[in-house]
Amino acid sequence: FYYGYFGRSADLDIIQAGLQEQHPGIETDLFLSLGQATWRDAVYASAMEPTLGRFLVIQDADGNDAATAGGWTDSVKFPFLKMLQPHHSITMVPPFRTHGFNMDAVEQFGANETEVFALTARNASSDFAKGLASADARMCVYWLDANIVDFSALFTIGYNAFIETTDPFFSNPTPWSTYENIVSDLNVAGCSPGVVD
Repeated sequence: FYYGYFGRSADLDIIQAGLQEQHPGIETDLFLSLGQATWRDAVYASAMEPTLGRFLVIQDADGNDAATAGGWTDSVKFPFLKMLQPHHSITMVPPFRTHGFNMDAVEQFGANETEVFALTARNASSDFAKGLASADARMCVYWLDANIVDFSALFTIGYNAFIETTDPFFSNPTPWSTYENIVSDLNVAGCSPGVVD
């Protein structure tokens, strides 16, 4: 199995080279360019919620057929985007995805025990943990605290989620002056770097 990404060829080349240099690991080794696509095609290949859906057949950048489960197998996508050097970075992390469904999906694609351990939040030195640590801020969102079809509750949980960061850009009075739930350490597995359950 691979972690496939849509994008411009030039951007994907930068991302892949940067990952190999700065984030060596199984997830980087499994990088696959899916080439440039329309938003329609990218959304079509993404995870389908709330009921999910069957695997879909798409093509990679070389025209080879591949099955996709959307983003369900990828716990932390952030290191890939950081290779494009954003000024400040924040990643949204639902703790319930630190292991469980997404790791089950990885296993269904043929990952062995060593690969699963290298990707899961249960391993403090995993690619997942490195991905969390590479973000300047992490928004920890407990969507499972609400019924999956209670959209009002889901929006409330999302808007009131805690942000964990020590980056002054986020913790200083501006530009986040109206957001109260910013802390330096949540100590939550799947959201705080180095914390495992």
